[in-house]
Amino acid sequence: MNVVIRDLQFSYGSKDVLKNINIRADAGKILTVIGPNGSGKTTLLKCIAGLLKPKKGYVELNERKISTYKKEELAKLIGYVPQEISHGGVLTVFETVLLGRCLDLSWRVSDEDLDIVLRILEDFGIQKFASRNINELSGGERQHVFIAQSLVTEPKVLIMDEPISNLDLRHQLEILDLVKNWTKKNNIVAFIAMHDLNMAARFSDELVVLNGGENFAFGEPKSVLTTEMIRLVYGVNAKIYHDGNGKPQIIPIDYSRKSEYTQVEVKKMEKERFEFDWEKQWLERIKSKEKNASMDSVTDYWNKRAEDYADYIRTSDYDHGRKIKEIFEKENILKRDFEVLDIGAGPGSLTIPFAESVKKVTAVEPAREMCKYLMRNSKEKGLENIEVINKRWEDIDDAEFEKKFDIVICSHVIWHFSDIGKQLMRMNNASRRYCCIATSAKSESQSFDGMYQKLGLLTDGVQISDFIYLFNILYYRNILANVAIIDTVMKRSVSSGISMWELFLGRYREPT
Repeated sequence: MNVVIRDLQFSYGSKDVLKNINIRADAGKILTVIGPNGSGKTTLLKCIAGLLKPKKGYVELNERKISTYKKEELAKLIGYVPQEISHGGVLTVFETVLLGRCLDLSWRVSDEDLDIVLRILEDFGIQKFASRNINELSGGERQHVFIAQSLVTEPKVLIMDEPISNLDLRHQLEILDLVKNWTKKNNIVAFIAMHDLNMAARFSDELVVLNGGENFAFGEPKSVLTTEMIRLVYGVNAKIYHDGNGKPQIIPIDYSRKSEYTQVEVKKMEKERFEFDWEKQWLERIKSKEKNASMDSVTDYWNKRAEDYADYIRTSDYDHGRKIKEIFEKENILKRDFEVLDIGAGPGSLTIPFAESVKKVTAVEPAREMCKYLMRNSKEKGLENIEVINKRWEDIDDAEFEKKFDIVICSHVIWHFSDIGKQLMRMNNASRRYCCIATSAKSESQSFDGMYQKLGLLTDGVQISDFIYLFNILYYRNILANVAIIDTVMKRSVSSGISMWELFLGRYREPT
C-alpha cells in the first residue's frame, strides 16, 4: 500500500488553503504533518481521508484515485481520528470500539466482529475497561479507545489529527509508541498531524512541513528540522541537539516579532541570501555555450549526430535507459499497462528499454535522422508499441498531452531548454503519475562542460552539475524532487567517438 498526493489544491470559497502539494507515503512508515496554526494540516488530512474534494490534483491509494472509491470501500481502507470526537456517555468501551465495525445500516454483529474487537482491546491494553462507560475514562484512556475504534476495520491507512494535543507526557508517549508499533507490525501507512516537534522527530519516519498552505519541506526528521526552517516557518530562534539515536531535539530560545513568513517571503529571502537565481543562471549558461556556435540549428546538429549516437546507444545495449527503468521496477511503480512519454528520445536510449515493459511509449524527437534510427532499433528488437512524433517538445500542444501519460521522461535534451522552468512544468502537466528527469550529476569539469570551459564558452568559473540546477529550479517551483543516483557506463566504437568529437568541435571551431 502506498499513498500518493499529486498537485493537490484546496480552497474554502475564494481562500486558497492548500497549494500544489506533492507527497508520497509508503507502507510501514509514519508521516507526520507539522506547521503553524492555519497552515492547512487538518485540511490536508481530510483530503487524504476523502472527506474533502480537492479543487485540483488528487490523492491515490495503491495507484487508484480516492474519488473512484465508494464510501464503504474508503471506510474499510482508512481509519480516521479527528481532533475533536463527540462520544455518547451511555456507550461502553466495548460498544464504542465495536461501532467502528458498523459501515452501513444493514450491519449485523458477527462472531468475527466480536473476536476482532476483543483482540484489539487486548492489543491496546484497554480490555480491563471493556464494560465501563466511555465518559468514565480519562482523556488519555479515551484516546486509546478512539484509536482502537479507527483500527477495528483493519484499515490500510491510519490518519490522526493532533492525537496527543490534550494528553499528559506519559499518555503522549504511550499513544505514539502504540501507533508506531501498530504501523510497523501491520505494514500500514500512518499520517499524523501534530505541533510537538520533538515528538514528531522521535516517532516519525518522515515529516511534511506546511507553511501558508504549501509544502515547505519533506524528508527525514534530521534533514527537515533545522534552525533555519524553524526560524522561517515558526518565527522562532532555536538550538537543535541530537540524542543518542541521532534524533533531533529542539530547544526554543526566543521568538521574532514576526511569528511566521509566507511561502513567497521565504522564497524571496532564500534568493536574497544565496544571491542565485537558478533559472536565470541556467539561461545564461545556455547562451554562453551557444554564443559561438555555427548557424546550424540544434536539430540539424543532431541529424548529423544520429549515426554515431545510435552506435553509442546500441554498443552500450541501452544501459542508460535500463538503469533508469530498474529504479521504477525496484519501487514497484512500473506497470505493464502504463503509457510512457520520452521527450528527446534520440535513437531510443530510454524508449527501447521502457517499450519492452509497458503498453506503449510515445517518443518525441525533432531530428528526422534520429527518428529513422529509433524505428530501425525498435524493429530490430521486435517492438511494435512505439509511436514516434517528429516534433520539437516546445511545439507540442499542451492540451493534447495533458495528464495523458503514466510516466514522462526527459534525459538527453534537457540542457537544450533555455526556458527550463516552463518546460519542466509542461512535462509535469503531461503526467498523471510520475515525471522523471535524468541528467548528469558530475561536476562540469568531468562532463561536456569541461570542454566548453576549454573552448572559452564558460568563463565564470562556476562548476555546478545540471542535477543541482534542476533540483533547485524544481524546489523554487514548489516541487521537492525524489533523487536516485545510477552508475552507468556508456560505450562507443572508435569511429563513433571520432565522429562525435568532430561534429561537436565543428560547431564552435573551424576544423584544422
